[in-house]
Amino acid sequence: LEHEEFTDLLWGIVHLADTEAETLAHLERLLHDEHYWAEASLKGLRKVLLHHTYAERLAGICQQVGLPFPGQRQPEIGAVARIKTAEEAQRLASTLARQTYRHFSVTVAAGKTLTARKLEAFRASLPDIHVRLLPRDAEVWDTLAKGTNEDFLWLVNPDDYYGENFLQDAALASTYSDAEIIGKRTR
Repeated sequence: LEHEEFTDLLWGIVHLADTEAETLAHLERLLHDEHYWAEASLKGLRKVLLHHTYAERLAGICQQVGLPFPGQRQPEIGAVARIKTAEEAQRLASTLARQTYRHFSVTVAAGKTLTARKLEAFRASLPDIHVRLLPRDAEVWDTLAKGTNEDFLWLVNPDDYYGENFLQDAALASTYSDAEIIGKRTR
C-alpha cells in the first residue's frame, strides 16, 4: 500500500475485509450504528474536501507541467471568548491547542478575578497563536465593531466541547458554502 492509502485505512475511511462475513459485519455496523456511520461519513467527507477536489487536481496538473498555481487561500478565523476564571482559561487553552487548523487568532476578554500572571500563562500555552487579551468585556465588542482582519469569527464558549477538527471543518464549510454564518449544533 502507498503511505496515503495506509493512513486512510488507519483512520477508518477505507475498510478491507478478507471474508464475506467481515464485509457483512462492517455493513451491518454502518447500517445499525448511527454514531459509527456519522463518524465514518465525516472522516470521508473531510478527506475528500481536503485532498480530492478539482482545485487539488488542478494544482497537481500545474505542478506536473511546471505552471504556477496559487492554490486555495485558507480563511483566517478569529476566535473570541470571555473567560472569568482560571478553570475557564485552562479549558479554552486546551480547546484552542488541540485544533488541527492553525490559521486563527484569539481575542479574550478576561474577568476581574484573573491575574496578569494567569493571563500570561494562558498566552504562553498557545505559542503559535496570536493572542489578544482585553481587560474588559466592553472592549471586545468595541474591538469587533471596528473590524478585524479575520475572514470569520468564532464565538467560543469555554464550557462547550469542540473537537480537534472543529475549525478545520468550519474552514472547509466556508470554502464550499456561501453561508454567512457557520455554527455548531448544540443540545
